Amino acid sequence: MADDLDQQLERTLRGLRQASPHVVGAAVVTADGFIVASELPDENYEKKVTVMSMAMLTMGQEATDELGSSDVERVLVESRDSYMVMVNAGPSAVLAAVASKEMVLGLLFLALRETAARVSKLLY
Repeated sequence: MADDLDQQLERTLRGLRQASPHVVGAAVVTADGFIVASELPDENYEKKVTVMSMAMLTMGQEATDELGSSDVERVLVESRDSYMVMVNAGPSAVLAAVASKEMVLGLLFLALRETAARVSKLLY
């Protein structure tokens, strides 16, 4: 059963990359920083994405808490040539993705929202 879930999650992430060719990689990470599934270039990249995702999501949540706002919907980091975006994928999971700057940001958000909904459905 767990292998089947892993395969379904990996297929879902692979589907994101196939539907959005500018997405370099994606991962599903638990709230405590463990990778559930990934479609990333290599293991070192996987570790970096996990650590950075959790740190940024934690900082975003702390900022919204301090401001009295609701929960974080997404965290976006933009560099000169890429985006890194994290979105909630259920009560204790996050979908993290890295995309090249060639990707239209609105389309990236839409693709991530759809993928996060599929991930949440699989996990919960």
